[in-house]
This record gives sequence, C-alpha cells and structure tokens, in this order.
Amino acid sequence: MWRPIVCANGLREYYDADGANHTLRIDIPPGQYAPKFVPRGTPGATTIAEALVSQDDHCSNALSIPASPDAVTVFPPADPMALSSPVWADPGLKAHVVPSPISAIGRGSRHAAIPAVLLLVFFGTAAALWNAPFRKTTKAAGGQIGNTAARIAGSGDVRILAGHVDGDYTDRLGRTWQADRYFQGGHVFETLDHPIMGTREPRVYQSRREGAFGYDIPLAAGVYEVRLHFAETLYGENNVAGGGESSRVFNVYINGKESLHEFDVISEAGPSTADVRTFKDITPAADGKLHLKFEPFTNPPLLSAIEITPGTSGRLRPIRMIALDRAYSDKQGTVWEPDSYSRGGQLVLRTKPVEGATDPELYRGERFGNLRYVIPVPPGRYGVTFYFAEAWFGPGTPPGGVWEAACSIF
Repeated sequence: MWRPIVCANGLREYYDADGANHTLRIDIPPGQYAPKFVPRGTPGATTIAEALVSQDDHCSNALSIPASPDAVTVFPPADPMALSSPVWADPGLKAHVVPSPISAIGRGSRHAAIPAVLLLVFFGTAAALWNAPFRKTTKAAGGQIGNTAARIAGSGDVRILAGHVDGDYTDRLGRTWQADRYFQGGHVFETLDHPIMGTREPRVYQSRREGAFGYDIPLAAGVYEVRLHFAETLYGENNVAGGGESSRVFNVYINGKESLHEFDVISEAGPSTADVRTFKDITPAADGKLHLKFEPFTNPPLLSAIEITPGTSGRLRPIRMIALDRAYSDKQGTVWEPDSYSRGGQLVLRTKPVEGATDPELYRGERFGNLRYVIPVPPGRYGVTFYFAEAWFGPGTPPGGVWEAACSIF
C-alpha cells in the first residue's frame, strides 16, 4: 500500500513548466495539507494564502464537527499558521511514552545569552519537562479536566501587564494580571485589536511600556522564577513603523546584572508574536525588591508583561503540558497546563479513550502536522517525556490497514 506525497515546491515547478497552460491550478499554502484550487493567472497564490492565514481569527472558542463514533473536536491553534483539515480518532488507541534528556542552550553571536528549547513533535499528546536527572514517571488514572485555575495561580504569584492602566485582567486560566505598577520612566501604549501570534492569551501582549524605564517590585524573601513577556507590535512586517530585525535592540538587567544582551524581539520571534524569556534563581535585592532595568541599544526598549512565581533554588519548576485547550489535573493533583508555545500544526480532541495507559486523559488531545514547540527555559540540562498515541493509522481507522507513520524529534 502506498501514499502519494505532494510537495508545494514541486507543484510550483510543474506549473512553471509542463503545466503552464493549465487553466486551474492546485496550490498548497505553507504549513497546510489541504489543497486549494486557483485559476491560472492568480499572482502568488501560495504567498497570498500565507498572508491571509497569518491574520487569522484569534478566537478561543472551539470549532466542532458533527458527532460520530470516531469524531473529534478541532480547536483553533495557538499559532494561526496552522493546518485546517479534519481528522478522525482511532476506536482503539495505544499509548506510548518516550522519555528523553535534552539540553537547553543559548543562541550564538549577539544572542548567546538568550535561552530557548525548540522541539519538533509529530502526533504529540502531552509533554513533561523537568530540570533534573533523567527519570520516567507515570500518573494514576482518574483526573479532572477544566476547573484547575486555582491551582495554576499560586498565592505568591505576581503578574503585571506593562502599559495597561485600566484595571486588572483575568486570563482564561483564572490568573490575575494586575494593571501596570512599580515602574519608573517610559511611556505606555495599548492596541487591543492587534493580532498576536504564538499565544492563547493575546491580551497579555497588546499593551507595552516603552522607553528607558525600570521596575522595583516588592517581594517576600525567597527564590523566584521570572518570566518577561514581549511582543513587537510597532516594527516589522505589517506593523505601522515597518522595518524588521535590528529595528529595536536593547539590554535588560535584573538586580543590576545584565540578563539579556542586545535583545531583538523580531530576530528571536518575529513581529506581532509572543516571546517569553525565563530566569531562575532570582531573589529580591537587599531592599526587598526585584529591580528590572531596560536600556536602549538602537531604539527604546519595550516590555509587555512581567510574571513572577515562587521557585526552587538551582532548579526550574517542572513544565507539564497537555495537547488540550484547557488545563488538566490528574488524580494526584498535578496540573498539566494547556497546549502552549506551539508553532504550526493543529489541535484536536479525541472521543475514544486510549488503551494501555495509566491515565488515558493525558492522551485525550493531540497536536499533529508539521510543528514545533518553543519552550522558554534558562540554559541547562533537562529531562523530557513525550506521550504518544496513534489516532490515524491502523486497523479500524478511515485509512484502514497497517501503515507506517514516522516522525523526527529535534
């Protein structure tokens, strides 16, 4: 049994040569599998489709397809550059867990101090990442999906929307982001209708403080994790000031120590895209405050939001994510955050439970397609466990028969 493989570049080459006289052409937009049929003479069909998708709707409501024994619910992705073809679930899915060590390293040249983990995942259902020696874990069945906001938002958390002055904001996980405070200097900007890619919480990135500014945030004694949220909504393609990489480069200091050197949001994430930087082992200064300082290099710095959570000395708190648009709490009370930090692919919900899993709910959802995850962590060595269950190929599925599905993880 064989499967046809269609390459978008091959189609373009064909229509530039042998298929030049065809009155109707097939076009596959970047990051998608569903073909589009366009009349001959439509200029740059693939480019046009890509531009339209990049401005897709950022609604958080689920899209559903008619119920059937094998039906799934399709959710809008965190990144609008996503697949759009429907999928069907396997009546008897098998679970598979793949633990793996991984290192988070900084990027080269000017951005050597900027940490990030890039994961390419295919048919992924859940992932757990921890800052510890390699180990394998399993969870007991019988968890709960949905009402986990109180456990996600801890009592010692501090969240501030930079540049937002009109009251607090509660996100879809029940976490409160306070209006801007504890700042010195800078100016505020807010564009509530600006689309933000790469996040399920665009509101967090639609305001900013800009200029030469700082924050002095009072904290109780202890160790914290600090996450700084950025999104470039002024410079870059489709933004009002135009430009691109190097349009805005700046330095960030935490308690007097340079933590981001010549940081360029567009270079790291692109324009109008959420970018998060994580720092561990942060403690208040001698005066009981966390001091943040933003200094310009080429143009005034910006900041979208500040997130401070209690941490553990020498370690990053575990990051657990499940391929669902909402959080999940297992039987032991461990909270799995909803699908985040993804680029590409599509999120779907299965209606049939998997077999052979101690906690079938971990396999309830799936992100599939050509995709990657960009998980912000400090440089270091981490253990990663991937959870897989094949929902498309195999006996009893629409394709039928025994197929071989393979993927690479980087």
